[in-house]
Amino acid sequence: MIKAREDNKDKKLLNEFLYSETLSQEMLQLMLNVFNPSPENIDEEINEDRLYMINSPKNCEINSHDRSLLNKKRKSQDSIKIIEDANNSNIANENEKRNLITQIKANDKTLKSNIEDISPLGNEQDIELPKVIYRLDYYKKAFKVNCFKYLTNTLNELLPKELSSKNKFYKPNHESFTSNVKEEDNLNFLSMTLKEAFTYIEKDKDKDKKAKGAKKKDKNEDLIKNIFNYEPKNNYDSKNLEKLKQYLDMTVEKSIELFYQSESFKKFSNEEKIKFFDNNFIKEKGFSMLEKNGFIKLTKLYQNQNENFSNGLSSIHPIMNEINSV
Repeated sequence: MIKAREDNKDKKLLNEFLYSETLSQEMLQLMLNVFNPSPENIDEEINEDRLYMINSPKNCEINSHDRSLLNKKRKSQDSIKIIEDANNSNIANENEKRNLITQIKANDKTLKSNIEDISPLGNEQDIELPKVIYRLDYYKKAFKVNCFKYLTNTLNELLPKELSSKNKFYKPNHESFTSNVKEEDNLNFLSMTLKEAFTYIEKDKDKDKKAKGAKKKDKNEDLIKNIFNYEPKNNYDSKNLEKLKQYLDMTVEKSIELFYQSESFKKFSNEEKIKFFDNNFIKEKGFSMLEKNGFIKLTKLYQNQNENFSNGLSSIHPIMNEINSV
């Protein structure tokens, strides 16, 4: 019985979609849901990769495309309400009532135009994309995510076939490492080895086995143990295995230097968004992050600033001692 009611409802919605000139609130909501998937359906890996893309500022307004969709929905709802009011009114002349409804339908957008405007296959020039916003933390995340995506792929390519058939490297924990733009933490990361970076998670989250990325961190840890205990079956695996071990023992700083020499970096630096970021970065810092080892230079600025501050304090101490002795 319940299934029959659901089938009738589906048929009713289908008929409305195909033949009605105006859309009900329920139909418009269904159509909007199709093009606005819920967050829980978005793959975690995609979320990690999008870290280097633009994060909308917290106080941003709804973009013009979404606003236009909402306006279409409101207009259609207004038309439906007017028609309902006309049907419920005390207009004596039935012809006047029909004329009023016909006029409202004629002024409203048709189903075809609504679908064309909402469809992602429509004219792309009519869609206004969100404006790119520069912030230093966005740029740092962009660099780190791309760099460690390249390093993760490189490690996986070097895995012996026997190990790669069952295991693979996952990117370092994005909350604790990749998206962490704290100056002090990034400076400490430079001296880490890659095997430490790929198994790193903040101490308070490391105790929580249900924390995001904890399982991937454990899988990386188990894979690294297997790599250093693995006995290669042939010369090809033996060569790759030695190179893989060298990579894992390499510092993060050295691996970033290799990223700057890679084709992946060239592709990254040619993205329009990254060029935009770098132009603003140059105005802010006086050098380019895209120049050789620019990210390392930026990270070490924090160390230099602290050393200069400490040296300044040490030079003040003798003066203060002389003053106190008077």
